[in-house]
Amino acid sequence: MSADFFKFVTPKKTCNGMKQLQRDDGSITEDAGEMRDIATKFYSNLLTAECFTLDQLERQRVVWQSMHARVSLNMTNVLVKPISIFEVRVALDAIGSHVCPGTDGLSADFFRNYWEFIGTDITAAFQEVFDTGFMPSKWTEGMIYLIPKLEGVVADIRKWRPITILNTIYKIYAKLLAMRLQPFLTDIIHNTQTGFLQDRSILDNIFLFWEAVAISQERKEDLAILLLDFERPMTE
Repeated sequence: MSADFFKFVTPKKTCNGMKQLQRDDGSITEDAGEMRDIATKFYSNLLTAECFTLDQLERQRVVWQSMHARVSLNMTNVLVKPISIFEVRVALDAIGSHVCPGTDGLSADFFRNYWEFIGTDITAAFQEVFDTGFMPSKWTEGMIYLIPKLEGVVADIRKWRPITILNTIYKIYAKLLAMRLQPFLTDIIHNTQTGFLQDRSILDNIFLFWEAVAISQERKEDLAILLLDFERPMTE
């Protein structure tokens, strides 16, 4: 989270304050404890993965078996190679100086200033996480800040956007993995995925939509457009 984020939020503290929330029955509460319980319940249900049924697992197995591998042996060799201290430092330097620290209070500048003393240990820790697949729970702790999607008093908890501020150590590790994946993303991800990829633009799909509408009108053919908005993208 950057300083620009806090500049955006700070002037709006008054209107951003959560003054009331809507209960399940539609009534309104202004009690702080009850509002906390409503928010906790909502985000616990939203962000907690559901247990899959045997039928769902079987369908997943069929889908995965029908998919063709897109990661070549050469890609694999690059992706699983040992983590170097140089690689970790490059990932650290890619994190801006004004990025907000997480619950541990350690900024990216702290890691840069004391790199001579901690660089080797951090690299060894990253390698252990990479080899074992186990990450310390402290690394994944975060502070969730809720920002209203609408102006004024917002009572519907679904109209608040959660922003999570993560610890810098987690950000460095995530940046390292992202930098490894970056050269191969366009080979792995289907070309219909246009957002958040280098040399692709999310506007491509908008242009494609208007082209489809124009062709449909020109040919006088019916056209069906399906827009999906996943409320729980991590568990669907």
